[in-house]
Formats: sequence, structure tokens, C-alpha cells
Amino acid sequence: MIIKINDGWKFPEHTVIYTDNEETVEKPIGEEGKAWWEAFAKQWNIPVEFTDLHYTEDEITRLTKCAHIGERYAEEVERYALTGESPDSEPFRMMRLEQAVADLAMLQLGVV
Repeated sequence: MIIKINDGWKFPEHTVIYTDNEETVEKPIGEEGKAWWEAFAKQWNIPVEFTDLHYTEDEITRLTKCAHIGERYAEEVERYALTGESPDSEPFRMMRLEQAVADLAMLQLGVV
């Protein structure tokens, strides 16, 4: 799960763990935020636990590169950010083309 924000995307920072119908559920905390889950747990007297999520610098960098991509591509953005696999959809084809042009320019300048 990733979360769309005004200037791009962000990864969730925490998961929530709770019991539903005698089954333990763990899921990333989305736009509702951790405070919502704390209030929910208090209101309904439901025990919850939280864990912190951690991401690599590469994952964060890839997610940042996708700031301009719209919500309709959320699953593809998440897959790209987590795995580095670039989907074959329009925004990612354009990103690959831009990267190829930048790489070519660097080669011509002798920087690479």
C-alpha cells in the first residue's frame, strides 16, 4: 500500500495489528493515520498493536520518482517502488525514455 499525497506518494509508516472474529489481522495504516486507530481502539475497547515499517533508500528514491504519476496507477507505482520492475504503462514508458535520454547525454559528456 502507498498513500497519495499532494506532492507525490508516500509509504505507510506503521502497521496496525488487531483481532477480528478471532483472527489476527495486520495491515498497513493508510490515510486514516495512527491516531484514528488509537481512537478507534479506545472507543470500542479493542486492543491494537503497531509496528514500524522501514524502506530502503532505493525504494524511497523510486517512489519519489513517481511523484507526477496519478492515483489510477497506484498499484504499478507501488510495484515499481518496491521491486524496481518498471511496468509497461504510459507513465513508466515515459520515465524510461527520459532516463535513456539522460544516460545518453551523460555518455556524450564523458561523465559516465
